[in-house]
Amino acid sequence: MQEHIVLNNHMTKALPCINTQQAAAKTISKVQQTLYYSKRKSIISPTDTDLDNYLTVPMPPKFKQQPFEQPKLKYLSAYSELVQLQVEQMLEQNTLEKYLLNKYPSTHEVTSDKALRAYVMTLKNQYLKKSSPLSQIKYDDKIHIINNALGLHTYVSRVQGNKLKSKNEIRIGSLFKKTPEAFLAMIVVHELAHLKEKEHNKAFYKLCQSMLPDYHQLELDLRIYLTQVEVFGAIYK
Repeated sequence: MQEHIVLNNHMTKALPCINTQQAAAKTISKVQQTLYYSKRKSIISPTDTDLDNYLTVPMPPKFKQQPFEQPKLKYLSAYSELVQLQVEQMLEQNTLEKYLLNKYPSTHEVTSDKALRAYVMTLKNQYLKKSSPLSQIKYDDKIHIINNALGLHTYVSRVQGNKLKSKNEIRIGSLFKKTPEAFLAMIVVHELAHLKEKEHNKAFYKLCQSMLPDYHQLELDLRIYLTQVEVFGAIYK
């Protein structure tokens, strides 16, 4: 027997305007009480026996659920259609690797947490010496997985005795242990800027550019590299 849904005609009419939430709840409750599921997987009313008062609507055919596919250009969704088109063409021609290696042929040597802390503090002392201190600086294996983040700056406030003390941390995705130094610099500058500017506003990007003049180009190339990694795999071993 074909599965179907039976809807009562009077159920399809709009409910009258309700002035209070309490009255609305009572009305909805009455509607819900008149409906129940029969063994035929249909919705019928136990108070009505005349099936002519019902509309029969066939249920949609069963379908095989397809796996969700992430878009190839998810890291570039905020860029112009022209930029996305250029990257799509390079993907089709498999030339992203050549593009990146021509611009960034080698990787950095900042591969340990100790070296990363020294690297970050050098930039901080040069450009943001009077900003809040950093209690922890480290690589994090989980950051690239969570929300496709590049890095993470956290600000935690704790009560110690009668004082409220804050703690700032910077964590960088472990993926960037093996990338060009320019990409690492871009991420570090981004996270350092959050010490002064919490939001991604004009002041934030102006601060980023003051520390790294070609910040925007580096961010674009970094996102192109992430696209390369997503589709074809890492090119820096």
